Amino acid sequence: MQVPFACLRRFAKPFAWDESGSVTVETVIWIPFFFFILMLITDASLAFFSRAEAFRLVERGNRAFVTGRLDTADATTLWIENAFRSKSTHADARMAIATGVVSTSLEFPAKDVVLFNTLGVLGGWSIRVQAQQYLERAL
Repeated sequence: MQVPFACLRRFAKPFAWDESGSVTVETVIWIPFFFFILMLITDASLAFFSRAEAFRLVERGNRAFVTGRLDTADATTLWIENAFRSKSTHADARMAIATGVVSTSLEFPAKDVVLFNTLGVLGGWSIRVQAQQYLERAL
């Protein structure tokens, strides 16, 4: 029964003592960590980009309302939600008018805008943006 093990030993001996592939082993160990960091950066970038886009839409909605292009607060919030619909179907816009200041906010779940949900904790988080502007016309 020594013959098969001898053949196996002769075949495996060069691989056991050869260190030229040691960098490959370390690379295989580290690659998942690098991909995890890359996915984490991607998720954070998408969340910040979506926040900036939401803020821009809220400002545009406020501007359209105060200049009279959109007549009511309901029409303005509906316009903002529809404009953000491609990013999140669960977006909720709200508008309040007090003492000549229009305040509009848009809130949406963070998991709607990230790609990988790397940490898995974004399930309960939400992103909220708010903008205020002076009312330029009489209601």
